Amino acid sequence: PQLFFEVVPDIETVQPQEEIKVPGATTASAWSHNIAPGGSVTVSAASSCATFTLAFGAQVADAWAYPQLTFDRLHSPPADIDGIRFTLTRLSTTPPMATPPEYHAMFFNRTSGTQYAQTLSVAPSGSSAVGQEITVLLRNAHWDGIGVAPPDPSAPIQARDIGALSVGLNLKENGHTSVMSVCDLRWVRF
Repeated sequence: PQLFFEVVPDIETVQPQEEIKVPGATTASAWSHNIAPGGSVTVSAASSCATFTLAFGAQVADAWAYPQLTFDRLHSPPADIDGIRFTLTRLSTTPPMATPPEYHAMFFNRTSGTQYAQTLSVAPSGSSAVGQEITVLLRNAHWDGIGVAPPDPSAPIQARDIGALSVGLNLKENGHTSVMSVCDLRWVRF
């Protein structure tokens, strides 16, 4: 018998061979307001960041928001990228919540509608880890299988298949407004 190991460093500390800015990522109007019914999204952009104000009123049953950036054929991801890297900052949640957000994630959406998700490890707002550098590798994204996303007969997702991406959160409580920024969104090749 043979035993094989794969040594994987902390991906956040690995310098990519190439970084390619994601077109439109800092254009407020390029982001669609993908939020639970009854919620609202405000998007502002400055410098290299898109900032999202996500308001979940008391009537919102399931407090989720994943603003979406859709690509056209001219701005689709390069075919041989390994993933995406960006800085995520949770700026505030008002009123303060007793518990931190339940879930942060990034979704890669195929042009067919199938979604691939990757959970993001994000420190609570107000922590010392403000402005976390996050890397999401395509090979680690898994078929989502929630909502109306159809099953995917051709997994795993490839860069050429990505039609849109979403980044956001689910809160454990409604009646809050959360502000987060996504900065320096770029495709990476290792």
